[in-house]
Parts: sequence; C-alpha cells; structure tokens
Amino acid sequence: MSRGNRFVPGTAALPLVFILSLLLALVGCAPAKQETKAKVIEGVIATVTVSQPQWTTKEEILTVNGEIHAKDEVLVVAETSGKVTVVNIDTGSRVSKGDILVQMEDEVKQANLVSSQANYDKAKSDWDRAQQLFTQKVISDSDLQGNRLAYVNANAQLITVRKDFENTKIRSPLTGIVTEKSVSTGTMLSPGMGVARVIDISQLKLMVSIAESSILKVKKGQSVSIEASPYPGRAFPGSVFAISPKSTSSLIFPVEIDLRNDAQSPLYDGMLATAKISLGKRSLWTIPRVSIIGSLQHPQVFVVREGVARLKDVLAGGDFGTDIEVIQGLEKADQVITSGQNNLDDGSLIEIVGGTHENS
Repeated sequence: MSRGNRFVPGTAALPLVFILSLLLALVGCAPAKQETKAKVIEGVIATVTVSQPQWTTKEEILTVNGEIHAKDEVLVVAETSGKVTVVNIDTGSRVSKGDILVQMEDEVKQANLVSSQANYDKAKSDWDRAQQLFTQKVISDSDLQGNRLAYVNANAQLITVRKDFENTKIRSPLTGIVTEKSVSTGTMLSPGMGVARVIDISQLKLMVSIAESSILKVKKGQSVSIEASPYPGRAFPGSVFAISPKSTSSLIFPVEIDLRNDAQSPLYDGMLATAKISLGKRSLWTIPRVSIIGSLQHPQVFVVREGVARLKDVLAGGDFGTDIEVIQGLEKADQVITSGQNNLDDGSLIEIVGGTHENS
C-alpha cells in the first residue's frame, strides 16, 4: 500500500469511543425519574390524630340574618287644603293616637260648618212636618218626596263640611315616635301632602330571606330566637308571622318575624339581627369541624390512605358547632385527620397517635 493509505492501529476505534463517551454523558445529565410525594419526603413522618364520620342526631337550626323594622309605620298626610298655623311636633317627639300634630287655618271651614248645620236643621224640620202633613193627606206624594230629597242633600252636605273642618286638625293615627317632620308654620298644604312620619316600635318585625331548600320547613307561628347586634349573647323571643309564597329571582323567600320590643334593651328600626329557627331533629353524617381545610363553601379534608395523607373534596351541609354535616365525599370507613393537618401536603407520610384508629 502507498504511504497515504497506510492503516494506523487504533484509529478506527476512536469514533466509537467518542460516541460511547457522549452517550454516557447524556445519560448522566438526564433528569432523575420523579418519585411520589411519599418517596421525596421519605423519613419525615408527621404525627396526626384521626376520627371517623359518625351518624348523630342533631337539632337542625336555621340561622339567617335580617334587618329590624317597625311593625307599624305611617306617613301622615293632609286631607284638606289650607295654611299651617301651629306645629306641635319635632323629629323624635313621642305621640299618642289622636294627638294633634298640625293645626291648619279653619275660620272659613268653621263658617261653612255653621251654615251647613243650619241648612240641615231646617231641612230636617221640613221633612218631619211633611211626613205629618202627608199622613193627614194635606200634601201630595211628590211634595213629600221633595222634602225628603232636600233633607238627604242637607245631611250629605253637613257630613262633608264637618269632615273638611275636622281635617284642619291633623292627628296621629297611632301611638309612636315621629321620625320625620315635613312642615312648618306657614306651609301651604293640599290633600295628599306629607306632614310627618310616625312609627310604633313597641312591636317590631325582623325581615329575613330564606332559601328554597329550607322554606318548606318553616311554619307560621313557629318560635324564633333572635340576637341583635347591640346586645351580643342576649336572646329575644319572636315568632314567624308571614311567609311570602313568591320568591325572588334567586329563589329566596321573604319571611317576616314578629318581635316585641323590650324597654330595658330597646331595639330600633334599621338594626341588624340574626334569627335562629329550629327545624327539628334529624340524623346527620358528621365529622369534627376542626378537620375541615379551607372554607365551608369549598371544604376539604385529609384522609388516611396506606400510611399517607390524601386530600379530598367534600360537600358540607349544616354547621352544628363542633360538628359539620357531610353530604358527599366520604365513606363510612374513612379516617379523617383532625389534628396535625396544617403541616401536611397531599401524599405526606403520617403516623396516627390519637383518635379513632380502627375502621368499623
């Protein structure tokens, strides 16, 4: 062979060695296979206590918030026209039924009343005399009916004029407190104009809204325990007065609850309050409230699965103090972690140190 084509020992093996070295380098740089959560934290074991779901009998309490209003509230309006001469009230004044709130000028109306009374007296006298004369056959039937018509018209006129005169004294239709005064001396009034607003807070009503899922369990006359914001821990007795058969667009039904005011702990129109209505006792599937992770709108719990903690979504029902009703998401044999769960992740290794250990 010529010198340029001479074979040099070992040169053919160089590319192969280079390729093998490259492959080994690539394999060494490849990411390690992902291990499960339990493998990653192998050797770190969290201690927990557990409990199992229980069937328990609970009194179901429906808790709803609402606003207190006066049972009776009225806007007092003028029923005749005229000028205000006297105002006997201010905002905050306490008034009794029949009290004169506002006096209007009445001289002309009083004169009309005197004239109408005189016309009535004459018409009545003529009617009485006509009946006697008709009995004696002195006047005709048409004369009798003419006197009768004059008497009826005079009586109607007297009633109208007397009412118009009485309306110059604007009176309170109920006993209560003036919350708004709309007039002053010299104000010109016409029929229908507002004069004052009066509310009676001796009897109150709590207006609440109840969802479709609970409304059929609420009955008229049912006892209610009410807690008002200004008196924490104090319960006021009430009763369901009215349930609207028509819901809002959100399937919420307005309910009115009667509430008698307490002079020692007075409640005012516009205060916020909470009503607690007993819906009776029933069997519930419950877990301890402390086991819940997150809010009751989106609750989760950790359950035990072969020595690790697994996070599960659950559907919660009623809130019963230390217990929460579970509608969906758990089995009878599940062990729910009740303490130590704040340090857990889904898949954390655990050791049970307390609570209900055995499945049943």
